[in-house]
Amino acid sequence: MLYLAALVVLVVFLIVAQNNRFLGRELYAPKVGEWVAHCVGALLQVLFVFVVTWLLLRWLGAGHGRAELWTIGVLWVVLAEVWELVVLRRLKRLRWEAVLAEYSPIAGRIWWLVPLAYLLAPVLVAGWMA
Repeated sequence: MLYLAALVVLVVFLIVAQNNRFLGRELYAPKVGEWVAHCVGALLQVLFVFVVTWLLLRWLGAGHGRAELWTIGVLWVVLAEVWELVVLRRLKRLRWEAVLAEYSPIAGRIWWLVPLAYLLAPVLVAGWMA
C-alpha cells in the first residue's frame, strides 16, 4: 500500500511541477522576470512536496521504517528524473543543454532543489512527525 500510494503521489508531483513551470513562464515571468518566476516555481514545488509528503505519511499512519522511507525518496527522484530528462525531453524535443540548464546553480537556477526534496522529504517529514 505504501509504495502504490507513493507512486500516485509522484504522479501528482509531476503534474504540479509542469503546471508550476507553465504558470511561471506564462503568468509570473512577464511581471517579475524569468529568473524570479523560476525561483518561485521551484520553491512552490519544494513546499508542495513537503506538504503532500506530510499528508501522505499522516494518512498512512506510523510504523514505516527508515529503509522504506529512503526507498520512497529514491523511487521518487529516479522516476521523476527519468520522466524529466528522458520522456519530457523527447516529447518537447528539447536539446540536452536546455533541459540541464534548469538544474545549473552556476546559472542561478534552483530547480535542483526539487529532486533533492523528492529524495529527502519522506525521511525528514517522518522525523518531524515522530
